[in-house]
Amino acid sequence: MITLNKENKLFPEKLKKIKPEIKEIYVEGKIENLNKFGIAIIGSRNYSKEGEKITNEFSGKLSKAGINIISGLAKGIDSIAHESCIEAKGITIAVLGSGFNYIYPKENEKLYKKILETGGTIISEYSPETKPASKNFPKRNRIISALSDGILVIEGKYRSGTTITAEYGIKQKKPIFSIPHSIYNAYGACPNTLIKKGGILVTNPDEIIEYFIKQGIEIKPEEKIQFDDEILNILSKEILTKEELVLKTNKSISEINQKITILELEGKIEEYLGKGYRIIE
Repeated sequence: MITLNKENKLFPEKLKKIKPEIKEIYVEGKIENLNKFGIAIIGSRNYSKEGEKITNEFSGKLSKAGINIISGLAKGIDSIAHESCIEAKGITIAVLGSGFNYIYPKENEKLYKKILETGGTIISEYSPETKPASKNFPKRNRIISALSDGILVIEGKYRSGTTITAEYGIKQKKPIFSIPHSIYNAYGACPNTLIKKGGILVTNPDEIIEYFIKQGIEIKPEEKIQFDDEILNILSKEILTKEELVLKTNKSISEINQKITILELEGKIEEYLGKGYRIIE
């Protein structure tokens, strides 16, 4: 762990002007990550299945585009965002609302270690012996916002911690991206309200990437996996029918039929005992 004050040259530029002022920060992992381009992904501790799917998709794709993912190591959307980033081999930053000796929630100690093992960063403004306290979590949200270059709001109830982070983002003049939800989804209240107030409605991670490219930010495009390579990679692990490949790849049966025919003609795969298709060794 490293302790930094504002006089230290390693103290992140992004944190020098925020209010309330930060006097000291405690950091584990790579300090240089704190000055790099990143998106905060925030949402409810209690979340819907839809919210989980959206978080996985956005965090994974943004990570593959070389964008750091920032969140608060809380249960729910925070944890999903961190995990999806790690799975996509990206860099994630977690901002704690407690000291390093009291990781909260306790069940996220494994995730805490995984973030550090994969080149990520953990930061707190609280000394290591600071125990979790409800008053500290809303305050730490200003750091999540400040470290980000934009905030993606997945889900959140009205006047929730998610709302507090978004409000910090508005004050800090960050672009606020929001996922639209049904009016009958209680967890959609925060993002829907933000959209009405001028937040940027997004339904695809590419829209966030395109937004920043238009702002002159250099973002590397996600490496595209060729469809045939995708099928070959899947079949190298197990024998699957055409119907099972449809589920695995999210492609139509006609697309699968066409590609299977080509790969068979090329001698790369074969039908095996009527059980499905496999790689030809």
